[in-house]
Amino acid sequence: MQKLPPVADLAHLEHTARSYVERFWGPSSNLRRVLLRHLTKSVQAHGSDPEQGRELVEQVIARFVEAGAVDDRKFAEGTARIRRERGGSRRAIEMVLRQKGLPEADIAHALHEAAEEGHTDLTAAHALARRRRLGPYRPQEERAERRQKDLMALARAGFDFGTALKVIGGTGSVDEFEG
Repeated sequence: MQKLPPVADLAHLEHTARSYVERFWGPSSNLRRVLLRHLTKSVQAHGSDPEQGRELVEQVIARFVEAGAVDDRKFAEGTARIRRERGGSRRAIEMVLRQKGLPEADIAHALHEAAEEGHTDLTAAHALARRRRLGPYRPQEERAERRQKDLMALARAGFDFGTALKVIGGTGSVDEFEG
């Protein structure tokens, strides 16, 4: 016999939220997803009112945001900083933050903060090239034959052609890349 999930009342949702926040650092959208999953199971098992449950979920999230346990802006800033240091392009970071369900204002703020700290696409591209041993970070004898692949690796990471050329090296001609 399968055990029924607990009723998703305010106490259960707060306990679930506290457990989640203690274990994971994430945006309010992740916490909402977790709480709604518990709510859905409870509604299916006990037939409770889903609309009332959604209101409780929003109430719990508001409490955690107010207490500072969940902070979308800090999450966005930290994620942007970490990804920049590892070699993430502005485009790639922006996409990840959007996928996390963060508000546009927090995304813009995080990207602005990263730029203020000196994290540009050029420094990020150098960090990625160094980490993956691309271009000037690979042995001299392999650079010429791997140049186009290195440029493409930076392009796939979200860097524009000019930035990739500056990191990998070259004349800057598009014909040179295609040829």
